[in-house]
Amino acid sequence: MNLNIGELSLELRQEYVTRNCGVSKIHKPLLDDVQNVYVATEAKTALRGSQQNEENLKGAEMIFFPGCSLSLNSPHLVKQSYTFLREQFPGIGVLTGCCGAPAHLIGEQSVSNDIFLDIIQSVRDMEAKTIIAACSSCVKLLKSKLPEDIGVVSLYQLLGEFKFSKRSKVSHVFNIHDACSSRGDDLTQAAVRKIVTGLGYTVEEIEHSKNLTQCCGRGGMAAVVDDQYSATVAKRTLNEVNQDLIVYCATCRANFSDQGTRVIHLLELLFNENWEDELTKAPLPFEETVKNLTNLKIYFEKKCYS
Repeated sequence: MNLNIGELSLELRQEYVTRNCGVSKIHKPLLDDVQNVYVATEAKTALRGSQQNEENLKGAEMIFFPGCSLSLNSPHLVKQSYTFLREQFPGIGVLTGCCGAPAHLIGEQSVSNDIFLDIIQSVRDMEAKTIIAACSSCVKLLKSKLPEDIGVVSLYQLLGEFKFSKRSKVSHVFNIHDACSSRGDDLTQAAVRKIVTGLGYTVEEIEHSKNLTQCCGRGGMAAVVDDQYSATVAKRTLNEVNQDLIVYCATCRANFSDQGTRVIHLLELLFNENWEDELTKAPLPFEETVKNLTNLKIYFEKKCYS
């Protein structure tokens, strides 16, 4: 019998929400955040790369979708990523907001389906064909929910196609934690390692990596229900770590950092000369990150209209 416990658990949660006419009390604050913060009009951006309607502008069929976690926790990386992408693809647009994963994972299908439909409409309005997503959860979920004529590609897979200059003559050894949503995404896993080694660093694999990777502890919105359990799950992976740790998921970075681990997001290595300062930087409290979404909207409006 090929039983997928994760899919079964999700179906049971969806059935619970349907029969009880709403999410559980413990999930209600998260749902409120999704509706009032992650997809709020004042925080959403949907802009073409150019407002001049130039024909055949390279990248005009592409949209950068950073996802809510990276936008909340590391807006500077969102800006730097988009700046790099626009240098390569001048016509690339940007779409901020939530992919729908939080609502989807707590079983609230009506809210998540509305988010999926809104993303589809935004892509159609921008006349784009491909979403470049900076979050593995976004990649996995959007691939499963969007129509076939809208492609979804990992940002890291795309970045892996470029050659970056080596950052240091002194080698630095890293462990890599693959996001649990990247299981089965061999192209992204390989691209991440290609980027790191191309920068001149060394990768030392931990026991559970790539398609055997374990959850960071925040998958399925677990931390909302029991943050101590979330920490325990994180330590399961961290017990294997013996070098500075690279992740390519902002949520993984936040949870591992909360456990006192020296951890850095891959994009810091690419775009931050002083990346070592980020290894021990604690994530900001959620309340302090919310304004980052609105600030990004203002930033992108200036960027795309300038």
